[in-house]
Amino acid sequence: MPHRADKELIEGYQKGDIGCFDELILKHKHTIFNFCFSVVGNYHDTKVVAQSACMTLQKSLKKFVWVDAKKFRKYLYRVCKTRSINRINQRNVEDNRFPENERLWHVKQIGKKPHYNDDDDAYVDHRDKKTDDPRKALERKETKKIMNDAFLSMQDSYREMLTLLMEGYELDEIAEEMNISYKAAKSLKHRAKNEAFKVLYPKKDDLLW
Repeated sequence: MPHRADKELIEGYQKGDIGCFDELILKHKHTIFNFCFSVVGNYHDTKVVAQSACMTLQKSLKKFVWVDAKKFRKYLYRVCKTRSINRINQRNVEDNRFPENERLWHVKQIGKKPHYNDDDDAYVDHRDKKTDDPRKALERKETKKIMNDAFLSMQDSYREMLTLLMEGYELDEIAEEMNISYKAAKSLKHRAKNEAFKVLYPKKDDLLW
């Protein structure tokens, strides 16, 4: 069954149908996760932030004024980014409360790469994951882990750039969201793509995009 339009779901929720909100979140859950992951940079915190973003959306959508899909996408991204930054600030405060030896342990635990399984959403691929071939399933799982590890190793601005590109943002929109000039966004896009290539294919020569 195809998803209903975002406008229809938002208006239905504003009229009191909580099911419309649930359907809207289900429709955009991968996008929400990707947006949060691009900022916080680790799986554990992203799950916390994504849930927090959904709670914020549940409150703020009641007063949201629909203009078009582009405006809604920007609104969704800004909610996720705000909650992500709040989480980073909170984590920094928590780290400062620990004695030095405990703080080191805490940072190491957060920084550990997560165990991946088929239900993990980090660096989500929107393609249909159903397959009857166990070899393809294993290959997909291994590829997913490689992509996650590569994404985690990249600097924040690269992750944010690549996430917005994957979510269909135009370069002028990315420049606006990241508060940089169009020229800077173009340069950052080039560097981010080349960094992704070098991380995924370390033995290959630099790729000129």
